[in-house]
This record gives sequence, structure tokens and C-alpha cells, in this order.
Amino acid sequence: MRQFRFIGWRVLQAIPSVLMVSLLTFLMLRMVPGDPARVLAGPRASAETIERVRSSMGLDEPVWMQYFLYVGRAVRGDFGYNLTGSSPVLDIVSKAAAVTGALAVVALLLTLAVSLSLALLAARRPGGIADGIARVFSVGGLALPTFWIALMLIVLVALPTGLFPVGGWPAAGFDRQLNAVILPAVTLSLSVSPILVRSLRSSLLEVLGSDYVLSARAIGVGRGRLLWAYVIRNGLLPSIPLMAVIVGFLLGGTVVVETAFNLPGLGQVLVNAVSNRDANLVQGIVLVLGTLIILVYLLADVLLSLVDPRARQR
Repeated sequence: MRQFRFIGWRVLQAIPSVLMVSLLTFLMLRMVPGDPARVLAGPRASAETIERVRSSMGLDEPVWMQYFLYVGRAVRGDFGYNLTGSSPVLDIVSKAAAVTGALAVVALLLTLAVSLSLALLAARRPGGIADGIARVFSVGGLALPTFWIALMLIVLVALPTGLFPVGGWPAAGFDRQLNAVILPAVTLSLSVSPILVRSLRSSLLEVLGSDYVLSARAIGVGRGRLLWAYVIRNGLLPSIPLMAVIVGFLLGGTVVVETAFNLPGLGQVLVNAVSNRDANLVQGIVLVLGTLIILVYLLADVLLSLVDPRARQR
């Protein structure tokens, strides 16, 4: 029962967070200079035409009424149309979210594989060669800018080998789309893996030196069982909140990578929407990204409460 109360409380806390994201985005866009109705109507439109466009967009209503109307439509999945009126915002966001989602999933899998392997090797022999490599990687990796990593992968891997596309997104074909996100995913993974390696190494060292691991070794628990049932499981617990932060970065921090590799994901679409002052599209993308990141944090709290009952008391 306590577990269900904990999950319900976390869900209730997530709702105001989503509303706050939508409110801040709405207010900040209303403070940006320019008239969306005039832009949509065209530079040669008459004052009457501009007023009709403004009325159709609901811009003649008070600001507070505009916000409540926007939230009401957003709950139904209606984010309006883009600035030109040619496409629903939801369709644009859905197509871009598929690209960003594929990129984030591949990058997360690479990050977990690299970080856990390197942290395990380092924790097994502190002060050894693997530990030295992990230390250099966790410090030096943070000093490498994301755009520089992307540029180096393009120049040193994509162009000489021809195995990966320099940029773009295939219209169809799972294998082609997967191939298109490998280098961008490696770029993102190299940007966040050093943080996770450092955290996992510390956690695994603490677990390896704990009394229950030493007792398990003394009674003859097998090496494989000891590693998976005791060390990895308990060593991952402190890193679950950090993993949620990393997933949030992978979802929201793809602007540089998607621009470098010309991927039509949420980051690149958001940059273009801001440049064109497309308020509806910016609001839709920011609201979707904010909601996804809040859901990731919510899932991390729920997962942590399932594997560690002590988290429910915090």
C-alpha cells in the first residue's frame, strides 16, 4: 500500500511540473517581439486581414484566456498549426520525435554498455591499467565539446570509410535509419559516459568492499552470481537518478548533434521554429520535450522505489 501511495504522490507532483513548463513557455513566447498574425498574413496584408488572422488564432483574447484555451487544446492533442498553416504541429512533432527517440535509445544503450563495462574493469583492480583508463576517460571525456566529437567522427570515420552517412535521415528502412543514428549516438554517448563511469566506479568499489560481499565470497558464492546478484545490482542503485538525468540530457540536448548530422529531430526542428518565430511549433516541441523528461524522472523514482524500499521514505 505504501508503494502505491508513493507512486501516486509522484504522479501528482508531475502534473504541476508539466503545467509549469507549458506556462513558462507560453509567457516567454508572448514576450518575444513580433506579431505572429502579421507574419502569417504576409507583409502586404491589410489591417482588416491581420485582425481576422489574429482573431482566428485567438490572439485577440486576454493572455490568461489564451493560455487556458491552449492548455485545453493541448490536452486533446491539438497543438494548432505551424506558422504557415500547412501542417498540424502534432504531425511535425511526431515525425521529429521518432528521430530523436531513435537517437536517444541507441545513445543510451551505448552509454550503459561502455560505462558499465569500463566501471567494472576499473573496480575489480583499483589502481590497475583499466582503472587508469577509466579515470582518464571520466576526466578527459568531459573536456571534449560535443560539436568537436561530431566533427571528428565525420572527418575521421564517416568520410574515409563511407560506412556511415555524413548526415540526413532515410525515409524508410530500419537498417538504413539505424545506420544513420550510429555516429550521432556515439557522439552523445561519449559526451555523457564519463559522468556515468565515474559514478558507477565509486558505487561498485563501495559494494565490493562491503561486508555482505566479503561474506558471500567467504561462503563460496560463485564469481558470476556474486557479480550479477550482489555487485552490479546494488552498485547500480545510486546511479539510477543519474541515469534519469542522462536520459533527460539525451532527449533535450540533441540540438548540436542533430544540427551537425542534419537529423530532422526535435532539436533541429526547434532551432528552425525559433528562427522563424513559429510560436505554436516552439510551444509544442518544448511541451513534449518537457513532458518526456518529467516522465523519465518519474519512472526513475518508481524504479528506485521498487528495487530499494528506502527510497519511499525520502
